[in-house]
Order: sequence, then structure tokens, then C-alpha cells
Amino acid sequence: MNLYYKIILYMMAALFSVCSTLGGLFPRSQGEDLRVCAYLLAGDTQTVENMDASHLKDVTDIILFGGLARFDTEGNVSLCDDFDGIIAAIREKTEGLGVTLHLNFFMPGAVSGDTWEERMDSQAAELKKAFDSGVLEENIKSTLEAYDLSGAFFDYEYPVSEKSKTEFGAFLVSLDETLGEEHPIGCAISAWCADFPKDAIQALDRVELMCYDVWDKTGQHASLRNMTDWVETMLNLGYTPEQIDVGLPFYARPTTHDEYWYDYNKCCDRIDKIGLMEDTDRGLTASFNTPDLIYVKTQWAIRHKLGGVMVWHYSCDVPADNEKSLFNAITKARKS
Repeated sequence: MNLYYKIILYMMAALFSVCSTLGGLFPRSQGEDLRVCAYLLAGDTQTVENMDASHLKDVTDIILFGGLARFDTEGNVSLCDDFDGIIAAIREKTEGLGVTLHLNFFMPGAVSGDTWEERMDSQAAELKKAFDSGVLEENIKSTLEAYDLSGAFFDYEYPVSEKSKTEFGAFLVSLDETLGEEHPIGCAISAWCADFPKDAIQALDRVELMCYDVWDKTGQHASLRNMTDWVETMLNLGYTPEQIDVGLPFYARPTTHDEYWYDYNKCCDRIDKIGLMEDTDRGLTASFNTPDLIYVKTQWAIRHKLGGVMVWHYSCDVPADNEKSLFNAITKARKS
């Protein structure tokens, strides 16, 4: 990264710091009503029992993720062996905190294809089998009801063809008719492939907007500008502000776009004021969102009356008693 872009980033960091210190440059608003939705990688009971629970008071919603539930091409839903224990452990951790629990359902993947586009088409064909099964919607509803869970969430990466978007959209509409008002439907979405049919957009209660794994021209990962541009795209596609939870990365990517992921809690003491960390072992520069940037992004979401913010993922933060906590920055923005 050259000196010019570093100067720009340092100037931005200084502005973010001023915003945070003064309570933001935005009017006071309904920050307490903002959803704070965090994905929780809950692979087994022991993982949940040993997790840092200090930030559960800072979240309103948890999406249980990590292969806990999945459906196959015949529309059958299967749960991991430790599912009952995981649910019991997370309920114990969140007791009395008013946290809503949702379940992400893993989907069938591609079975063929040499190129990325071919694999996406193969995945869409496998999903179409599940959508046509005639039993998937009821099986999802039965799973939610059996464990007293709220919403059904999906992470479809990626419906790229118009055909796949139409097929997935028809499933969302059908699922919405089955679940009714009691169980919301959510989907992790990137703005560049969110142009679903109108009725599918209306069927979605929540969109977890994946404003990460994208870079600006300076090499910054998950910039404020990227987030605001993606929100504008979503609104132009017909999504409402209340549907949108903007994604906040609690991890870094290299400025060169290399395939490395760095958890914030393992690196926060080495990050500079503009969110950069030198990985001398690999010769890479990792780009994080700092607490100041997380604060400003949250304030922007409040100011623009979005539904909430989404964290990927919960376990990447430092404990609540650490002044560098990213969850603390979100809470500060909500209360300012």
C-alpha cells in the first residue's frame, strides 16, 4: 500500500475517532431498537459451554451456524449429533437476556463443474430437487417448533443465474406461506446477486448483508463506502431499510485479496490506528475494521433507520472488559 493511500486512511481514522469521542456527528436516534445479530459457530456443546459469554448482553439475535442443521435434495432436514446439547447450552448462556435464537440451515452443494459458474449451476440444480420435494417447508417448520427456535436462515452462495434466483425465490415465497408470521425468514446476501423476484424480496423478513470480503481501491477490507453503496443497491432493488442488517467483519483480509482470514481477538494488539496489521511471516498486510469504524458504521445504520447490524462472527471479539472490544463499540453507538 503506497504512502498516499495510507495518509488517506489515517485521515479517515482520525475522523472516526472524533465521531466516536463526541458521540458521533449524527443526531441521537432509536439505537436501542437496532438489531444486533451475531452468527455463532456452535459446533458442539463444549464449544458453547466454553465460549466467552461477556457479549451476549450486547446482542439481540443469534444465528446458530456451523452445520448444526442441513437439508438434502429430498427435502429431509437432519441435525448434528450434539444438537440437543448445543441448544441446551446456549439457552443456559442466554437465559434472562432476551436474546432471540435462529437456526441456519445448510444447503446441498455442487456435485460437478470445472469452473465457478458451472459449480454454481450444479448447486442450483441440487437445490431445485429439494425445493421440488414438497416436504422441505414443513420439515423446516417442524424443526423450529420442536426446539422453540425463531427464524429459518439460509446462506446461499451464490444464486448467480436468473433461473436459480427465480427457483430460490419461489421456495422463499412457499416457505413464508408455511411459516407465517411466527417464524421469520432470513438470508445472508451479497448485493451483487440479490436481485430476486419481487415476491421473494417481500417474503424475506431479514437480509444479512455480507459487506465483507470486498475491498476499496486502497486495499481496505470492508470499508464504510462499500457498506453504504451496498445498502443503496439493496434499496434500489426493492428491499426496505427495516429488512437490512449490515454485516460487520470481526476479522481481517489481506489488502492483496489473498485467501487468509485473521480473527480480531488474535491480532488486536498489533493493529494500527487505520486497522492495518503487518503479517511478516507471509509478507501480507491485513486490513481490519477498528472499533472506531465499527462505531461509525453502527451509527450510520441507526441514522438511516436500518433494521440492524450483523456480526461475522461472535467468537472473534475480545472480552467485554477489553477497551478494544468491537461489540463494545456497537453498544456505545446504540446508546449515544
